[in-house]
Amino acid sequence: MVSFRSWGVRSAGLGLAIALAGSACGRDNADDDDDSVSAGKAGAGKSGNGGTSQAGNGGRSSAGAAGSSSPAGGIGGTAGIGGTAGSAGSAGSAGIAGGASGGTAGSTAGTGGAGTGGGGAGTGGGAGEADSGGVSGEGGEAGSEAGAAGAGGSPEPSAICGNNAVETGEDCDGGNTDDLDGCNSKCQSEPTGGPGLASAISDDGYNGSLGSMTCVNLVVSFKGDGLVDAVKVRVGITHTWVGDLVLKLVSPSNTVVTLMSRPGLVESTDEGLGSNTENSDLASAYPISFVTGGPKTAENMGNTLSTGQVVCQNDSECVYAPAAGAAAAGTLTTFNGQAAAGVWKFCAGDAGSLDTGSIDFVQLSVVQ
Repeated sequence: MVSFRSWGVRSAGLGLAIALAGSACGRDNADDDDDSVSAGKAGAGKSGNGGTSQAGNGGRSSAGAAGSSSPAGGIGGTAGIGGTAGSAGSAGSAGIAGGASGGTAGSTAGTGGAGTGGGGAGTGGGAGEADSGGVSGEGGEAGSEAGAAGAGGSPEPSAICGNNAVETGEDCDGGNTDDLDGCNSKCQSEPTGGPGLASAISDDGYNGSLGSMTCVNLVVSFKGDGLVDAVKVRVGITHTWVGDLVLKLVSPSNTVVTLMSRPGLVESTDEGLGSNTENSDLASAYPISFVTGGPKTAENMGNTLSTGQVVCQNDSECVYAPAAGAAAAGTLTTFNGQAAAGVWKFCAGDAGSLDTGSIDFVQLSVVQ
């Protein structure tokens, strides 16, 4: 039988042996801590004895004993020694920075993914005094920068006018790049007055002034650089004697361009004087357009038609180059470079008696 006294001696001896073994292990762990310092600085990824610490959003150490006794990666350590961990993270908001001297470190930092705009790992981690003197928080800036870089994302593709899809920067898209169809060649809306205006043109009232004409206002909005690149006009007018008519366009800058001045009559002044024999008609159902470089001059409008025949309907000549007659010289290119936004005016005057007419609609294309 073994006495209680002899059992106590044996127990004490056993305890001493365990203590000596533990001391040796502690020294080994301290050596391991030194290794983790260099690994942490390189962002490679050896951490403490299974200890891992959160580096993101302030870089506070959250777990793991450093060596055999130091909690949370050292005395008051706030980021452990995985300081360079953030350099691998795109967003860095959840990166594991590393603890004391082992475990997983920098290479797994930044699992948040690029483009989230999240903070980098260890954005402000304090140095702290880790057991082995590890430098902490150095990777914070790198991770933060990577996160910021991801926030921008890919640039939005440029709009393609004419693809029948209204994209960023476009007012409209009719599936083409034509003008005078409601959506111009840069996919900007074209203001239109009418149809159905029925604005009467005062019979034999034209005397050369805008005040003697019937005008339709058209509002153009600012687009692109806001400057005029090109202007085109399409009008639907009903009138029984085209040789009576004078048509003008006025820009927001009060520049006046005469589109047509009594076709067939050689005028000496722009005052509505003299008689004209050009007696073809206009009909709003067959509109006419004025463009730079049109295939026929407006001075010859209706010159192949007889009484009662309709321009465009009976001669298929619907597009004209402006002709100022005796009015001040100017073409549609005169407007180029002017401010486009504002109120434009299309005006029609009648310089002969008996025959009357009206404006049904006006469509204006101002490309900016």
